[in-house]
Amino acid sequence: MYDDCIFLSLRFPQKLWHIVNECKSGAIQWSVNGNTILLDYKKFQEQYLDASNSIFKTKNITSFIRQLNLYGFRKVTSHNRDPICNSHNPDVHEFLHENFRTGRPDLLSRVYRKTAGKLKRSQHISVKSVTEQDFLSKDSDHVSRLHMCRVNKLKIYQILFLKIFFFLCILLYRDISVTFHFLTFN
Repeated sequence: MYDDCIFLSLRFPQKLWHIVNECKSGAIQWSVNGNTILLDYKKFQEQYLDASNSIFKTKNITSFIRQLNLYGFRKVTSHNRDPICNSHNPDVHEFLHENFRTGRPDLLSRVYRKTAGKLKRSQHISVKSVTEQDFLSKDSDHVSRLHMCRVNKLKIYQILFLKIFFFLCILLYRDISVTFHFLTFN
C-alpha cells in the first residue's frame, strides 16, 4: 500500500493521522464534528491490514483496536455517537482521543503509548503487592537454596578432607611398612 520508507518509520499516531486524512473509501474517516474517528472494521481489515505492503505491524483488527487503546483511544458508546455509527452500520465504530483532532496535527505529539505508570492507582497497588509477594517468595526460595549450597559445600569439604587424610595415612603406612620391611630383611 505504501512504499515510502519515511512513512513506514512514523509512529503509530502519525500513520493513523495520515490514513484518516487520505482514506476515501470510508474504511476510516473523521466524524462530522472532527473530534473522533470512525472505523469500519471490515473495510479497514481488507484495505489496510490485509494489504501485502501494510503500514501497520498487525494483520488483525482486534490487535489494531488494542493498539488504539494502548495509545489512549476509547470507543464511544454513548448517545453522542456520530450518525454514521448506527444500527444500519454495525461494522462502523467510533473512537475518541482528546489529542487526535481533525486539522490539529500539532496535537499528535501528545498522543503516546501508555506505560505501566499510567495504570489506575488501585491496579498499580495490586500489581505492586503481587510483585512484592512474588519477590519475597522468590527471595526465601533463594535463601533456602543458598543454605543448601552451603551445607553441600561443607559436606564436600568434609569428604575431601577425609579422602586426603586417608591418602596421607596410606602413604605414611607404606613408608613405615617399606622402612620396616627394609629393616627386618637387612
